[in-house]
Amino acid sequence: MNFEELKQYIMQGIQILKLDRNIIRETAEDPRAFTLALIVVAISGLASAIGHLKLLGLIFYPILAVVFFLIMAGVYHLLAGIVFKGSGTFNALVQVMGAAYIIQWVAIIPILGVFVSWLASLWLLVVAVVILEEVYHLDRTQAILSVAIPMCTVFVLILVAISMLGTAILSVLAR
Repeated sequence: MNFEELKQYIMQGIQILKLDRNIIRETAEDPRAFTLALIVVAISGLASAIGHLKLLGLIFYPILAVVFFLIMAGVYHLLAGIVFKGSGTFNALVQVMGAAYIIQWVAIIPILGVFVSWLASLWLLVVAVVILEEVYHLDRTQAILSVAIPMCTVFVLILVAISMLGTAILSVLAR
């Protein structure tokens, strides 16, 4: 891998963010893209650390970004590939989603980057649906469900955690 390949991969990422289905299919079939995907995701973690002004984050954020990205890709793969019987592969998904992760580089903007990155994440959900349609040959409903089910699950878990925390705080205050 050299700088020119990374530059080309970044350009593919821009096209993927524009929902270019031909580039999505092309990137999914490029075995060199797996390593490039992990590099782009690690850079997004680095950008987040810089945007959050966290010195230790320069080490941990890139690692956490890659780990959470791979977990997310694994969940999408389980839903799209196993539950909905899609024909794509985990590697192809990582290769394409990784390219789309360049959108998370906006997190490098101090203070404002957190908000802009959140908005970018919303667009990334839309992009994920199109990627799942192309990589796994799913219909739109199956692709949406593959993205929505994990998001709803996380939302419910957060609500449960907040509820439990609130209950614990109220029981301590009631004493």
